[in-house]
Amino acid sequence: MAENLKYNLKDELLEADKNLTGSLSLLGMTMLTQPAYNNSMRSVMFTSHLKQYTNLTKPDFPGFFTNGENVVGEHSSGYRRTKHDTTVYRKVAKFGDIIDTPFYYMMFVYDEKKQEYDVWERKDTENLTEVFGFEYNNDVIDELNEGDFIPKGTVVYKSKSYDDSMNYGYGKNVTMMYTTEPYTSEDACVVSESLAKSMDSIEINTVSIGINQNDFLLNLYGTKDTYKPFPDIGEFSYGEVAVKRTLFTNQLLTDFKDNSLNKIQDSDISFYKTGKVIDITVYCNNPNVEDNPFNAQVLKYLHSQNKYYEEIKETCQEIMKSGKKYTHNVDYLYKRSCDFLNTDAKWKDDTVFGNLLVEITIKNTIPLQIGQKLTGQEYRLV
Repeated sequence: MAENLKYNLKDELLEADKNLTGSLSLLGMTMLTQPAYNNSMRSVMFTSHLKQYTNLTKPDFPGFFTNGENVVGEHSSGYRRTKHDTTVYRKVAKFGDIIDTPFYYMMFVYDEKKQEYDVWERKDTENLTEVFGFEYNNDVIDELNEGDFIPKGTVVYKSKSYDDSMNYGYGKNVTMMYTTEPYTSEDACVVSESLAKSMDSIEINTVSIGINQNDFLLNLYGTKDTYKPFPDIGEFSYGEVAVKRTLFTNQLLTDFKDNSLNKIQDSDISFYKTGKVIDITVYCNNPNVEDNPFNAQVLKYLHSQNKYYEEIKETCQEIMKSGKKYTHNVDYLYKRSCDFLNTDAKWKDDTVFGNLLVEITIKNTIPLQIGQKLTGQEYRLV
């Protein structure tokens, strides 16, 4: 049963009034526009659509600066700043044994003031609404190693919406003019090629590939000597990420000849996405997966993933036995590692599957395209 707690709304409101009186943060994200000079309905429209605008990979700090941008940036969750002096306890990289520069790792840290362990997740990107997201600048956290001291106030990672001085930008400084060009009727606009290329944003997709025991991935990215069904982490997909073929006994001799395993047939199932592979997760419900050329690449990532969660589990156990405090993040990560290492439990997608499920995360850079919306600083939609 949940614990009952006493709660006094009046005291909470008085405390909020004390903390927020005079604070510009009360305007929230509307500070990215100019509420004092804007039509009220436009402001309502702005706030309704605010979370739909795309995050540019190289935004500008606004040429017309109102300070609202930095207030919004300060209250954003797109960065991590240390609140107290902190020490790196351990760094556990995902696939650190098979790739030179891992995209994901867990950094266990110790807060010197609170005397408490926590864990930070280093990610390449953040997935937001639908398939849109943003990239992180991880230059600082990537330089940290076990035992390193991190002073209070250090920004260990941040979205690329921040410059070196933590100024927040979300658009581009663009020179524009009104014309009688017929192609600009009905709110349309004509942009230069250089502007279109400078307004890149990030699209993040996860491709889920279910592999039953009678399914086999084709040798789409391999050679005659190397069987490789999908791009490795850090490599690119230019259409089909992977293709699987179901085994039918009466077609075995034709469908599974060496020269047929890199040719897509009409009955095959293709998985399409274009971009750079930044993460792979393997869910296994069959502890006796056969080690053969069809499964070799999947098993390579599965074995490396198990090593990753074994190290996380051991690190969490060390922290739990230390007698020191630790956050719920450590608790959750310990449970997550146990789930991945438990061969008796079964993963479930829509239903429990019998063999393997491979999730491949792909990042793609999207330039400004026909159909997208642009607005000025007064109100911003997508």
